Amino acid sequence: MFEELKQKLESIDSVLDEESESDIDLSNFDSSKNYTREELKKFGRLKYCVEILKKSGGESKYLMIEVIVQKNDEKYSKTYLRGFDFRYGSHHLMIYEFMKEELGKRLSSKFVFPDRWPKMRDSRDDALLHSLTLENSDEKITISALGGGKFDLKNKSINLSGSSQAFGSIPRAYEDRFKELMQQLVQKPVYQGFRINYS
Repeated sequence: MFEELKQKLESIDSVLDEESESDIDLSNFDSSKNYTREELKKFGRLKYCVEILKKSGGESKYLMIEVIVQKNDEKYSKTYLRGFDFRYGSHHLMIYEFMKEELGKRLSSKFVFPDRWPKMRDSRDDALLHSLTLENSDEKITISALGGGKFDLKNKSINLSGSSQAFGSIPRAYEDRFKELMQQLVQKPVYQGFRINYS
């Protein structure tokens, strides 16, 4: 059923992979305290990883992803932002993890997901596909890496810069949606009080 496909996409948070954090109590978390890594772990994986990002001040990567599901003439799309929850070494690992961990766990009964993000056919420089389409008898899912960049977390700001080597920068047609997702991000408890610095 198409409604089921839509509901499964809707169940994935747009800006953070929060699935494993629903039972974590953050009421005792004090953002002014300098927690050790062991102390942070009791607040859950998401809080732990975001706090490590904040403490390091180092550069990390983000990616905007679009997922479209189709059944006959019905079509539904949703965009996601990833990279602000866990630190990834590359953009292609980020989209693979999103596909495997977030989509795969919900939709593996409907689609067979590959064990790696595919490269372009006949590519000499290992260039990656920007989109991947999977089909079953009458349903189709398209996962697209729209573009991304880098960021750091300094002075209570999310400082955005650069573009993805693998997938380029976010297309102009998606810039407004990207800004909406960034606003959603700073409403999350782990990012409350942060400003967004679009370089």
